[in-house]
Amino acid sequence: MLGEGGFGRVYLCQDAEGLMVAVKTLHAHLAAAPPIKRGFAHEVRAAQRVDGRFTVPVIAADTDGATPWMAVPYVAAPSLQELVEHCGRLEPGLVRSLGAGIAVALSAIHAQGIVHLDLKPANVLLTEDGPRVIDFGIAQIERLTEPRRGFAGTYAYASPEQLREQAAFTPASDVFSLGTVLARLALGRSPWGRDTPSVVARIRAGSPDLAGLPKELAELVRRCMHPDPERRPTADEVAEVLVPGAGAGRLDPPSLPERARTLVAEHATMPTTRRARTQALTRPHIPPVPMVPAPTLATAADTTVTAPDAPMT
Repeated sequence: MLGEGGFGRVYLCQDAEGLMVAVKTLHAHLAAAPPIKRGFAHEVRAAQRVDGRFTVPVIAADTDGATPWMAVPYVAAPSLQELVEHCGRLEPGLVRSLGAGIAVALSAIHAQGIVHLDLKPANVLLTEDGPRVIDFGIAQIERLTEPRRGFAGTYAYASPEQLREQAAFTPASDVFSLGTVLARLALGRSPWGRDTPSVVARIRAGSPDLAGLPKELAELVRRCMHPDPERRPTADEVAEVLVPGAGAGRLDPPSLPERARTLVAEHATMPTTRRARTQALTRPHIPPVPMVPAPTLATAADTTVTAPDAPMT
């Protein structure tokens, strides 16, 4: 067992072909509650619809059984949250590379009519090949579900419209979160503060603290954080500004500093996950999608909050 939470457990398993996988299960007693079971199925559907270089594939799932589950390759990689905690603020070039990969992932997500709604460093894994966006637990699927109502997300990375609890969200909400992620990586701190009240107040007022943000990132970050969703760039536009040609596949693996390489290597060379690193991300004919370790969160503002009818995260 890799971990356990209020909604279920995650197990490290090996299939008959030797592939290391993570199997995320829902507690049986919760599976008896139709809203929670529907929420788990929602997460799986969202994951199965996305195909992109910077996401992680779903291999199999059963959302109707007594113990609903989904299986994904076990990605032996730290999160960007771990990276920034380990390395502090990142160099602008690395932020651009990581940000471009995340933006390309968002483009793939948005192309399927999905809004992630909880993009943050803890939900992005860093592999040797680049970032991978994970955790679709509270994603809004435009064409499959009723629009989400009530706040769902993480305060420190939420858009103003999420805080206003509007009935529907657009891809622009994820772009706002991406702007916050870029600032967090480049500054080594949140641009909105630490405690929840100040975070919410700053986001609503449109007043991030970007002192010290490198000039080459400042304009783009401010555009992503614009209070008006209509005036934010698209994920495709963000990727192109950060690394020209990224959307067309011209994005090299990030050049990591020594401390970051050490962190990635420590995760990638663990005996139980070595096969996952070499096989899971290259196994053909599997529609790419996310899995998720439970993140360690430092403050209330960094904690995912879901609406009363929100699915498992």
